Amino acid sequence: GLNYYTTRLRAGVASGASVARNFIYSPEFLNRNTTNEEFLTITYRAFFDREPDAGGWPFYLNKLNNGVSRDAVFYGFIYSPEFENLCNRFGIIPYFSCCPQIVVKHTN
Repeated sequence: GLNYYTTRLRAGVASGASVARNFIYSPEFLNRNTTNEEFLTITYRAFFDREPDAGGWPFYLNKLNNGVSRDAVFYGFIYSPEFENLCNRFGIIPYFSCCPQIVVKHTN
């Protein structure tokens, strides 16, 4: 688990985005059957290293509650400057290629 991903991130053979995806789509996480609120809180903490903000929280929650996929919201987080900055802070590669077509991003 943790040692495997840490070693791959440090060696530059895994990106922050790929490890994030493996985490968020792991059977262990999916079996938790999180609510949209729980999913967003975890996403903010894991991929932005902070609590949800007053602008982004209602934006993303509204999107999720109105049928936008978690996948689209997830990609909006990991292909954001904030996630890239977090990866750079820890010396890991944010991603190897650019984002998929379906991405939901909140802009201030």
